[in-house]
Amino acid sequence: MEEVPFIDPSGEVNTMTLTQWDMRKPSGTKSSSYILRTNWNKVLKANLKTTSELKAKRVIQIWSFRRQVGDEQQLGLALVVLNTEGEGSSSS
Repeated sequence: MEEVPFIDPSGEVNTMTLTQWDMRKPSGTKSSSYILRTNWNKVLKANLKTTSELKAKRVIQIWSFRRQVGDEQQLGLALVVLNTEGEGSSSS
């Protein structure tokens, strides 16, 4: 578990918990998923009233970046909305 700064589409910075979940495959290898925990509802509520609303069928990306904090590199995440309703879809 790691606490990371998380920038939402409105530019507000929250802290979220990033957790790695490891899943074993029958072959003996593992597959990992990274899960964002804590403060998600706060991010959702803050962005339901903006032009970059978070709702069903929106295409989003989570970007990762690192920034220098003292002598260490700190992981950060940013939520980016790629399209709003009706944009970026083809209806032809």
